[in-house]
Amino acid sequence: MILPDVLQSIEFYVSIEVWAAILCFAAAVYRAVGRLPKDGRFKMCSLLVVTGFMMVGDVVGWGYNGVSGEHARLMVLFGNFWCYFGPYLACYIYGWYMKDFMSDRKITHVFKGILYVDTIYGMVTTIISQFNGMYYYMDASNVYHRGPLFVLSQMLGVVVFILVVIILLIERKYIGWMMFWIFFCYVAFPTAAVVFSVFQQLSFSQLNLGIAIAILIMFLFMMHMQRRLLDQQKAEIIRKEKEINEMQISIVLSQIQPHFMFNCLNTIYYLCEKDSKKAQSAIDNFAKYLRGNMDSMKTSEAISFRQELDHVKTYLELEQMRFEEELDIRYDLQVESFFIPTLTLQPLVENAVKHGVGKKIGGGTVTISTQETPTAYKVIVEDDGVGFDPESKKEDGRTHIGIENVRQRLKEMSNGILMIESEVGKGTKSTIVIPKKRPKQ
Repeated sequence: MILPDVLQSIEFYVSIEVWAAILCFAAAVYRAVGRLPKDGRFKMCSLLVVTGFMMVGDVVGWGYNGVSGEHARLMVLFGNFWCYFGPYLACYIYGWYMKDFMSDRKITHVFKGILYVDTIYGMVTTIISQFNGMYYYMDASNVYHRGPLFVLSQMLGVVVFILVVIILLIERKYIGWMMFWIFFCYVAFPTAAVVFSVFQQLSFSQLNLGIAIAILIMFLFMMHMQRRLLDQQKAEIIRKEKEINEMQISIVLSQIQPHFMFNCLNTIYYLCEKDSKKAQSAIDNFAKYLRGNMDSMKTSEAISFRQELDHVKTYLELEQMRFEEELDIRYDLQVESFFIPTLTLQPLVENAVKHGVGKKIGGGTVTISTQETPTAYKVIVEDDGVGFDPESKKEDGRTHIGIENVRQRLKEMSNGILMIESEVGKGTKSTIVIPKKRPKQ
């Protein structure tokens, strides 16, 4: 069989429709589970599924066309019904889908209203045509024929095309050229096929061939959008990782403050003369403290709470050498098996020591506790120090920056939050809340 004969054979176009139906259903699955924006997902999937059934309907209609028997007649009726009813339903869903991407201009709503009326009219008259044969009918031999108002059924589709083009031209700046061409392609090729079918009747559905081409182009557009979205997500991940790394360096530098290092070294110098064993222990704790801060710069992942707590305990041992009996540390740890961003607990404990009990005459108590709820883990740092007025402006800019860094790290890495309550003369309570499950992105 030579190429011109192949192109004119019904088998060739039926095979195209079968593959087009498979492509529609595959694209619907891809759109449902792919990492594309969720806007209009259900509507686009519905549009693709309806289009797939249109293809199947045409294959069934031609497959049983002219075959005798009641079963064959039902198949021809079913197939041709979907070939006529399906395009109107698809156009209705198409207009519904477009709504998610359009502005609220009054003129746009007017043309979309006309589009809905046109498609509903087409669906209703197609159902009526099953009984009076105005669009199509089957003879006694189960052979399909065009009805006296066949041209009207096709012109309704042309009206849809004209309305869509008008809407797209009105909204072209709002939706952007990418979406403009996606919407335009879905109606342009089928409309060209409809116009051709009015003047030339062939042994296959030109409309479905036009739709098959449009679906292929739309699928390629979706693939392109998927690639662009993945590239954007990759760039966003790189940007966030960079921000986290910069934040880690900022926190580490803010934690290793000159006054604290001076006090530690001064205490160690004093212990070298009075108690060499305590001096050794102090040097070991000081080295662990510095190493813990440096190690935190190497990870962008949350660490176990026990690991963070060990680092805090090292810090507190150094502070207790300086404050001695004036600093009392208490623990109420009901749960420890969870993860927390690095250097989020220490800044809160340091604030409790430095700005809470450290400024109180006679010192005070810092309590570190953990709790578990059905949905989250809580870490609470509480002191009975001097407290502060939450409404007043913070005088220590470095402390304020450190707390904001903790808030941002909790949000970025664990979707957690930080709450601080304080009252002058009574103390401060800082609460970290870390959800057990992060929301889906």
